Amino acid sequence: MNYCTAEDLIARFGEPELIRLTNTGLPGATEINSERLESAIERQSRVMDAFIAVKNQLPLPEVPPVLVSFCCDLVRSDLDNKREREEVKQRREEAMTFLKQLAKGEATLGIAADAEEKPATAEPILVYGTAESLDEEPLDQALRWF
Repeated sequence: MNYCTAEDLIARFGEPELIRLTNTGLPGATEINSERLESAIERQSRVMDAFIAVKNQLPLPEVPPVLVSFCCDLVRSDLDNKREREEVKQRREEAMTFLKQLAKGEATLGIAADAEEKPATAEPILVYGTAESLDEEPLDQALRWF
């Protein structure tokens, strides 16, 4: 499961920033390198999975906004890795701190408990009749589908 999309990143950081980040060494680029962007999204989503899976069953029933935000920050940092801009570095550290707290149980995702899948419970099987009418063979036939 990916925790953010290209659209989320564009909304958060702007298309010019993503064009620059995904086209390292190509200063005249005019389009986002979608292959490089998708690769970074998948890579950082797997990093997040490693922390989230410690206390939560994957895939999550829904992606909380906090994870979208942190995934965007991690992807931006991934793509910005050689520039070491302070703001990008700080956002990555904040995201990683949250993920570590989540894995330790010191933070939650804010997903409603009702959204979690509940295990199915078995219903009792009721068989009506007298003891004489329930000899072994018909009972075995009646229960063969259960």
